Amino acid sequence: MELGAAVKIAGEAAVLFWSRRFSVRIDSHIVVDPVFLDVIEQQNHSEMQLYLT
Repeated sequence: MELGAAVKIAGEAAVLFWSRRFSVRIDSHIVVDPVFLDVIEQQNHSEMQLYLT
């Protein structure tokens, strides 16, 4: 059984007077044994962008 998911999270990080917008994208691909529910293969990829404007 193959499972796939993609998530994008956007927000703003702030410390005192310094704040910046950011976004994170995470892609996951998982292969699971349907009988024993064991994870056979797992691949994750993430990217982060920090906006300076």
